[in-house]
Order: sequence, then structure tokens, then C-alpha cells
Amino acid sequence: MRSFLWTLFELFINLFQGAAFTRFMWCTLGAKYSGVKTIAAALSCTLAFFAAVTIANYITFFESMGIFVYAAIFFVFALFFLRGSVFKKLLASVIGMCTLAMVSVFSVNVTSVFSGQSAVYLMSEPSVYRLALLLLANLSLILLLYIAYSIFNKNDISLSKSEWLLIAFILAVSIVVFALLYFAVFAGVSEKSKLFIAFSAILIIFIDLFIWSLIVRLSKKHKIELENKLLLRQQSFQSEFVAETKRQYDSLQKMRHDFNNTLRVIQSLNRDGKEEELEEYINSFLNSSARSQSFVSTNNSYVNAIVNTKLSQANSQCIRTSLSIVSDIQCDYNIDLCSILGNMFDNAIEACAKCTDEKFIALTIALDGKTLTITMKNSVPSPVLAQNPTLATTKKDTLLHGHGTKIIKDLAANHRGSADFYEEGNLFCCNVILIL
Repeated sequence: MRSFLWTLFELFINLFQGAAFTRFMWCTLGAKYSGVKTIAAALSCTLAFFAAVTIANYITFFESMGIFVYAAIFFVFALFFLRGSVFKKLLASVIGMCTLAMVSVFSVNVTSVFSGQSAVYLMSEPSVYRLALLLLANLSLILLLYIAYSIFNKNDISLSKSEWLLIAFILAVSIVVFALLYFAVFAGVSEKSKLFIAFSAILIIFIDLFIWSLIVRLSKKHKIELENKLLLRQQSFQSEFVAETKRQYDSLQKMRHDFNNTLRVIQSLNRDGKEEELEEYINSFLNSSARSQSFVSTNNSYVNAIVNTKLSQANSQCIRTSLSIVSDIQCDYNIDLCSILGNMFDNAIEACAKCTDEKFIALTIALDGKTLTITMKNSVPSPVLAQNPTLATTKKDTLLHGHGTKIIKDLAANHRGSADFYEEGNLFCCNVILIL
């Protein structure tokens, strides 16, 4: 009877742990669907964990690498029924199992030291010491899961895939270390060594939390630096917009003055009946107008300002330009659009400046419904992607330089778009797709 009740108690502990991990995943990531569908999936996940742990307990004292099977169960549940990125789901799954491994190492060693019983006895024989072990393990588990949940929800964590992968890898390695520490317990180490092992497990958790916090802080710092740089660029574009508006106004005033003079000459020649001279003068005026520099004129004054400013820079450096721009560009994020165009032009002009032969920039802006496609092609002195596939800056000051392509990608992603870089012959191409 006692053995039967003890078995029921241990089965209840397994079920409790499954429910605790499932709730941790659900509260941390949030449900993707509402209603019976997610509840049924959560119950299935809990029962799958319960079955896996129960079977493992009848096979071995410690599951070892089998703990990754538990992580896979919760990852599958999160993948199909919870919100968040794939890497965040993977991280939450590994954190839960890392917590279980740490709790097991810590609880077994502490209980073994204070009870004087071996780890094998504590893990296999029903006794008051095993009861104390289970209570300590599950109380520690609840506490650590709550701490992990708080870290997830009290921090606005927005990391790249590589950063999420690094964190998940560190936690996976920690689980392996916990397994090795656990095996050391069954190798017959001294009581003093057991305490060292128990507190080593705690230190590993603190190291993991420190590395996690460090990665998050560095990521936020890097993003703040990029945002500050972007703000400086936006201020620069706004200044260029003001300067371009003034230049166009001055140019318009000059054209108005010249046109008035032209009309007076035409009027005078016409009044005097000098038809041949009048025809010659008109032809000369038309030829002069054809040779004059053309500027972009859309219904978006921001686009006009940045494109015309950069065209003036390109023309001053003897860079041949080709334009194909839709006239209707109505956008809710004009400053970001200017930043994208400005960075594309800056990269293209800088590349053309290094060319000794033809210097050429072609810009195409097309609109298809709500999708705006911006394509810029420019001459390059030599193939770029083969030598520098990540498009990292070759300048010494990496803090002030090398963010152009990064800014373009980030701004495109912020507006549900994308940015691609490729080459066509001796031309470097940047294609940006934005949703207006």
C-alpha cells in the first residue's frame, strides 16, 4: 500500500512539473490561438512530458541527454500554438529544461549532504529524505521558473537571430555541464565535493543570467548607437531639404527673370519683323533648355529634395545618371524614405568616386499598388560581394562608418519591406521593397 501511494505521489510530481513548464511557456510567449484549441494543445504537451519523464524514471536515475527530448516537446508546442519568433520559442524551451537540470543537481547534492544518504538511495528508495528532495526540487523549480518568466516579461528583448542562437547555445551547453555534474554525484564523491557541485550548479545559472543580460545590454547599446546615427542623418536630410527648397526657389526666380528677358527679346524681334533672327533666337533658346540640367519633380517634396540634392552631388563629380521615377509617391514615413534614398545615393556616389572608367548611377522608383520598389545600380571599380560578402566597412572608424547598408535593411524591415544587394556585371545593385 505504501509503495502504491508513493508511486501515485511521484506520478503527481511528474504531472505537476509538466503543468508548471507548460504554464511557463504559455505565460512567457502568449497563446497564438484562443479557445479550446490551445488548451487542448497545452494539455497534450503536459501529458507528453509526463509520459516521457515517467518512462525515463523507470529506465534510469537521471535522464542525461534525454532532457533534450523534454525541451523538444515544449518547443513543438510553442512552435505551433504560441506567439513569438522561432528563436525565442527555442530559448524558452531550453531555459525550462536548463532550470530542471540545475534544480536536479542542486537538490540531490544538498539533500545528500544534509541527510548523509547517497545519491542513488535518494533517487531510488522511498523515504522521508526522498520526500524532502522532491519538495526542495519543486520549490526551487517554481522559484526559478518565476525568475525566468520575470526576466522575459520585464525586458523588452529584441535580439537578432544570431544573438538568440548564442543564448540558446549557452543554455544547451549548461545542460550538458549539469549532466556531467550529476554523473559526478553517482561516482561516489565526498560530502565536501557534493556541496561544491551544488553551488557550482547555482553559479552556472548566475553566469548564464549574466551572459544573457550582457548580450541584451550590448544589443540595446548597439541599437541606440544606430538610432542616434540615424537621427543625425535625418537631421542632415532635413537640412538638405531646406537648402534644396531655397535653391529651387532661387533657381525659379532666376528662370523667371531670364524668361521675362527672353520674352522681351522675342517681342522686340517680332515687332521689328525680323523673322529669321527670331527663328534663330527661338532655336537657340530651345537648344539651351535641352542642355540644361533636369531635376526630379514628384508630388512628394521630401523625395524631390533628397534626390535632387544627391543628383547635384553626382553631377558635380561627373557621374552620369539615369532616372525612372513614378510621379505619385504618397508616403506616411517620408523621413525614413529620405534616409533610405540618402544612404543608397551616398553608397553609390562613394563607389563611383573610386572608379577610374565610367561613373554611372541609375535610380528606378516604381509603385505597384501599395508596394514601392526602389532600385539603384552604380558602377564599382571591382566586384564587391566576392571580396566583402557582409558589406562591412573598409574604413578604420567603424563607429562612424559602415552603417549605410545596415540602416537601409533596418528601415526596410521596419516598414514590412526588405533590402537585397547583388551585382550585375560591373554594376552593384541595391533593391529595396517598401509597403506604403
